Amino acid sequence: MGESEDLVRDLRVFADPATDYSNHQSGGQVAIKLTRDGSLREYVADIASGTVTARHADGKRYPSVRALLSAEEFANVRALRATQRRLLSTRLGEKYIAPEGDLVATGHPPALGFDEMKRAVRYEAQDKLAIMLLDGPAGIGKTSLIERLVFDRTDPASEEPPLLHVTSSGSRLTDLSKALAHATQILRASITFDQVPILVRRGALQVAIDGFDELVDPSGYRDAWSALREFLGEVRSGGPTILSGRDTFFDQQTFQKRLADRISNLDLRYARLRPVSPRAAKAYLKESGWSEEQLSSAEAKEWFAEGSYRLRPFFLSQIASAGGWDDLESAHGSPQAFLVARFVRREAKLLSDFLPIALEQAEGALWQFYCTLVEDMAIHELDTVDSGYLALACETAFDGLLVPEDLSKLLHRAGSLGLLEADTQHGSRRFPHSEIQNQFLARALIQSLDSSASVGTFVRRVPISMALAEAFSDGVAVLDTDRARSLVNRLIQIGHEEPFATLLAANTRTLLIAALASPNLEGAVTLDGGATHEARLHGVAAPATLANLQIGHFDVRGADLRAVVFNETSIGVLTVDDVTFFGETIPTVTSCLQVQTLGGIQTERRPDEIRRWLSTHRAPAGDDADAAGLRLAKYFDRLCRKFARQHQIRASEDDEAYFLIRDPLWPEVQNILGARLVVEERTTAGTHDEFYRVIGPIRLLNPASDDAESLDIRRHLLARARELG
Repeated sequence: MGESEDLVRDLRVFADPATDYSNHQSGGQVAIKLTRDGSLREYVADIASGTVTARHADGKRYPSVRALLSAEEFANVRALRATQRRLLSTRLGEKYIAPEGDLVATGHPPALGFDEMKRAVRYEAQDKLAIMLLDGPAGIGKTSLIERLVFDRTDPASEEPPLLHVTSSGSRLTDLSKALAHATQILRASITFDQVPILVRRGALQVAIDGFDELVDPSGYRDAWSALREFLGEVRSGGPTILSGRDTFFDQQTFQKRLADRISNLDLRYARLRPVSPRAAKAYLKESGWSEEQLSSAEAKEWFAEGSYRLRPFFLSQIASAGGWDDLESAHGSPQAFLVARFVRREAKLLSDFLPIALEQAEGALWQFYCTLVEDMAIHELDTVDSGYLALACETAFDGLLVPEDLSKLLHRAGSLGLLEADTQHGSRRFPHSEIQNQFLARALIQSLDSSASVGTFVRRVPISMALAEAFSDGVAVLDTDRARSLVNRLIQIGHEEPFATLLAANTRTLLIAALASPNLEGAVTLDGGATHEARLHGVAAPATLANLQIGHFDVRGADLRAVVFNETSIGVLTVDDVTFFGETIPTVTSCLQVQTLGGIQTERRPDEIRRWLSTHRAPAGDDADAAGLRLAKYFDRLCRKFARQHQIRASEDDEAYFLIRDPLWPEVQNILGARLVVEERTTAGTHDEFYRVIGPIRLLNPASDDAESLDIRRHLLARARELG
């Protein structure tokens, strides 16, 4: 088909429906008459030079068909750019995490940044059909990158065509027409979906299809692929057109194979986003209000190490909203749990837009889906899960919440759900980090113990690690009194019911010890006899007796064990820090004591030195012993312990420690602390709140003999505790 025939066919699509359309070709020119927007128009195109003359507009000349289609009487590119700019200006903030990754495109360097991506998707008038595949894991910033590219093209001085951002918009798609129509309707554009391929081929528009992995139908991606082939077949040349999706979906060889049978002149390019560098993350957090001191802390260095999943832009944006490292810990207790919960919420929102399901239902089902996966992985002692089990777990979690047609759509894209990454083994998925896996596994454990069914199979087969025990402790800490006590009773019951299941018994002891950190656990807990390979306990321990117990490795850094009685309990390796305190009794350490200090871990193996260290970190004796057990003193110590671990408590329901400062005894503590209590008013993440901080909380727990101020506060506290009883 020649250029004149192409032009005749293309302009026909822009004519008003059911109106006359005529063309006449003579001497290398083609004259076209059509009615558009109710007005009769006549154009004469010179095939050799490419110029177009509008006879109905006093002979106005356009240097090319592209210029004509970009003009006000067709696509009205100027108005489209202005609308895009207004819409995006309200959504795009000044702070932006520039993308990083790898770029494979002819004539471009392998490193990917925003400028490189701009060059890679620059319009090219060519015979081949250029396509840019943009992939990466969930939360890596694909949509943000596309929005920035769109915004960059809204500059009136830009010589590049506008970029039309096309998303699934939550609709079932048997073709791309709905998505294209939705994208143009949002902009109130003067073009229709069937005109888009022509505008793309003529260079008046480019298209970015965002989330191609979401364009699924009940039969899979068959119709979506067919629609894409049809759309690209109409475009035929030019580009590049951007196709974005999660790396768990895109397979470049399969992609090329699916399109090659319809498009022989394919120019396929690839861009893959990855977590940004620690340097870029630091610059972004600093711009968001984090101090240099916070960014240089040991926690920050560990969290933002090269390649960490936390360096994905989504996670960085959530971390930045906390206002600082101390605020992140104080407002959310466990930063790991906070990030996982935020991500699940994000994925639930995407699903509720994609399917007819309420946000809360989608969120609950996603938690169930991930918990089912990690249980299976734990049972089989694997770090991956195959695609077949993904679909089964997804079907189980969403059963009853979706009609069969919508459930089928979801099952086809189960492997692309967030927090799952492609493994080297084809078809398998894995979590980006074990601490994410442990958050879900801890939740699965709590759900299992909440029910009357038998405890999860993996508890019988796999030793509970310290990392999982700590995640479990964080999960138990937010349970109410009844659930916390019920969970502990259930663990004790399991241990009594199956005393000969050695690994199960050891695991229940590890979980029981971790559960002692729950602030809502009422009543004493007794754990008598047996052994466990390792245990972790932090925070203020509930009243408990550990009797005739053997623990291979006991990590009690950050723990207040004053309410714990050790009776004939031996520990191989005991790990402590300056915040660790014991009560009247101390355990027997048979191998070594590991003391965490600012300079690292110091190991002590001499029995007399071990006993000396433990003895100097015990509860007060003599006249103070009675008062230390009274409610005010116990509440005061719990507060100090919390302030030592979290630094600050935010006066907001978003802070899991907020319940502590709502206690009726809080005014008493405020009075006792005096100038040692610092109150700051700050705006964080758009809300105005008060932040409470105690200066030197650990010194108030066990004041040194030369610390007059702390000793005076302690005496005042104990005296008031006796008065209140």
